[in-house]
Amino acid sequence: MECRQDVHDDYNEQVDATHEGMIWTHPGMDVYYRNSHGRVVVNNPFRIVDFWKRVQNADLSEYLVEPVKQSEEPVLASAGS
Repeated sequence: MECRQDVHDDYNEQVDATHEGMIWTHPGMDVYYRNSHGRVVVNNPFRIVDFWKRVQNADLSEYLVEPVKQSEEPVLASAGS
């Protein structure tokens, strides 16, 4: 399972846009949140409740999914083991 590139890019644009409205992106701020390229790299700039709403239901159309090959399926232990 892999996130589609367009979904990844859109999410990163949303993260960057959200960071733009926060104090640590102000040019006068020298914080560890910013990397050497000036990009804020905090994982989640969203309010917890907003992030929680985002991740409640996965939209599988946003992912590239390949079925597991028959020989690669995990072997489950029996109930008596």
